[in-house]
This record gives sequence, C-alpha cells and structure tokens, in this order.
Amino acid sequence: MLMLAKLTAAATIFIMPVGFLSGNELWDRCHGDNSDVGFCYGYVSGIVDAAELELPRDRVICVPGKVSIAQAHDIVLTYLQAHPERRHDAASDLVGIALLKAFPCRR
Repeated sequence: MLMLAKLTAAATIFIMPVGFLSGNELWDRCHGDNSDVGFCYGYVSGIVDAAELELPRDRVICVPGKVSIAQAHDIVLTYLQAHPERRHDAASDLVGIALLKAFPCRR
C-alpha cells in the first residue's frame, strides 16, 4: 500500500500544470485572424508590471518607458514563433524570456 502511494505521488509530479496558461495556449489566442488582442495585451502587460515590482537592484528585465504594449506584444509573438519547441512551457516564463532577451537591464 505504501509503495502504491509513492508511485501515485511520483506520477502526479509529471502531470502538474505548467501555470495558468501554456505557451501553446498563448500562441493560439494571440496570433492569426481570430486573435484576442485585448487578452494578449493584458497578459503581456501583466508580466511587464510584475517584472517592475522587483527592486531596481534586483531587476533583470528593464523595459524602457517608451515601449508600447503593442511593441512588447510583438516581441513576445516573435519569440513564440521562433521557438515552437518551447511553447509547452508556462506562458509567463516564455513572456519573461522574450522580454529579457529584448530588454536586459544594464549593470
């Protein structure tokens, strides 16, 4: 019985969700003729806002003030299009990576 409990616990580790949204789901909702631009802009701007909550000395993503949400959205979609092998990962991670590559903080 103990062995069955351990196996069940181990199996659940591999099927846990990757976050609220995967990169595949974000890609599906944010590109093409049927995209939900309001959702996509909101999602990307939420990640930008969350990154800015870090203390300035701890920040790794530094989005310049003149960057529009449309530009940040385009950067994220370009990253998702260029990296389909990563789209199963958490969307929040992928948005962060795309923004980090575009806007790393200069130290």
